[in-house]
Amino acid sequence: MLKKNFIWCFFLFLSISISGQAWEFEQNIGLEGVLKRAERTIIKNPNGEKETKVERSIVLITDKPLVLSHSITIGKEHLASTETSYPHIEVYLPEEFMPLIDRHVQCCGNFRQSFDSFGDKVVLHINTALDCD
Repeated sequence: MLKKNFIWCFFLFLSISISGQAWEFEQNIGLEGVLKRAERTIIKNPNGEKETKVERSIVLITDKPLVLSHSITIGKEHLASTETSYPHIEVYLPEEFMPLIDRHVQCCGNFRQSFDSFGDKVVLHINTALDCD
């Protein structure tokens, strides 16, 4: 029984980690909001030593929070689900759209998940961006 549970958990972990590496929406998503420069300071204490890291990024601030839901199913059996609300979403913005920062824009792109040491991060890779003004 223990061996059967271990094998089941191993394959569940393997399928989650394999699918998580290439996680992205295949279809393009359209979102509207304001592009802003963002900065966050991360303080961590590895081995008792204080290390401060400043992370700079570009974010899309939408009028309403963006809610992404994740679920785990095996066959037709639903095991778990969770929803995460984002007041803003980090974006990957190609160089040609940089003049649109601080402007109200309509963006089209797809979501990709990148793994960092502070948790899972979802990034919108923008293919096109239009100034709404």
